[in-house]
Amino acid sequence: MESSKDFSQKDTTEQALRETSNYNQGPMIKLKDIPPEDISQALKDFSEGSEGLEICLRTMWNNNLETIACCAGNKNSFERAYILMDKGVDIFSLLSEELLSNDMVSIISKDNRQSISFGGRVQEKEEYFKTLAEDIISGKKDNEHLLQDKVGKPLSEDWTKKGMVYTMLNNAITKVGLIQRKKLEDLCKALNDGTVEEQDRIMPECYKELTSILHEKR
Repeated sequence: MESSKDFSQKDTTEQALRETSNYNQGPMIKLKDIPPEDISQALKDFSEGSEGLEICLRTMWNNNLETIACCAGNKNSFERAYILMDKGVDIFSLLSEELLSNDMVSIISKDNRQSISFGGRVQEKEEYFKTLAEDIISGKKDNEHLLQDKVGKPLSEDWTKKGMVYTMLNNAITKVGLIQRKKLEDLCKALNDGTVEEQDRIMPECYKELTSILHEKR
């Protein structure tokens, strides 16, 4: 795409787009292969209803930072949000200390691909996408010392562990009796909606329920 193209403008032909088309459900497509009149629709499709991701993608595309794939992470608090790019996309130099010092942000560079991932509650991931967009707009940073410590580090171990517990409890809901099912549903909701402190308080109960489920399977 030409740098002079402003993707932030509403396309006048947007209403005439195919009602059944969804760029997020078809085969992977390169940005340069998306017709200019389809850009607004493609942004909405790829962002999966996430305002933050749509803003971030729009900002990246406007600045010639091409993306390969992405996920809004808005199904629950333990779904990883991410943006995947070719390794040649110069985005790491744009990242602020706010993102680089956050253990809910992970940047990975491997082979010919690189990615930025976010963890946390849905609204928190929304804000991370918006912060990334702001970082891109503000330009390059003197962040080499922070990048050296950040690249390759996974998302928070605590968040990852809670995500595994959430998934196991959620998968067990349909396999237990009604009384236990209600308890598992309540625990899953509390994990999904709660702050880190609230999640920490109910983790012993989560482990207790998982132990009971595993014991019953024997």
